[in-house]
Amino acid sequence: MLKYYGLDPKYINLNNGSYGTPPKPVLRAAEELTAKIEANPDYFIRIEYLPLLADVRHRLATFVGAKTEEVVLVTNASVGLNTILRNLEWEEGDLILSLSTTYESVSRTIQYLTDLSPHLTSRVLNLNFPTTHSEIIEAFRKFLHDNPVKPNKKRVAVIDS
Repeated sequence: MLKYYGLDPKYINLNNGSYGTPPKPVLRAAEELTAKIEANPDYFIRIEYLPLLADVRHRLATFVGAKTEEVVLVTNASVGLNTILRNLEWEEGDLILSLSTTYESVSRTIQYLTDLSPHLTSRVLNLNFPTTHSEIIEAFRKFLHDNPVKPNKKRVAVIDS
């Protein structure tokens, strides 16, 4: 895979999520787009940006089987989850479920939301490793069963990896 990345061949990158590098074709496309934006930023933002964004959202929606209006682009997964969780209308009796492996910034958002009024509740499923996929699924099913909500209350599960 080294031919697709600009990484030092002596460096073994095990974290391509948080601090990863984009593949060379993606990097080249980003550089070309940046040059286009910087050549005439007013024109790009006022005229070209929204049609390009609409096209990308439409293509992504088609790819994932969603409606275009359901696709929103965010800078990273943490921003996306923060946007969703902070924009739900929480009520007392609502519940957020997460895992002990949930990304820390997302766990902090969940904690913040439980500190606000109305006080929703959060529960964390502790995953002990080593484990198997089937053990995780079995534990999660039990976790759901053990954490019901009253009728008309939200139960939101944050599942990340």
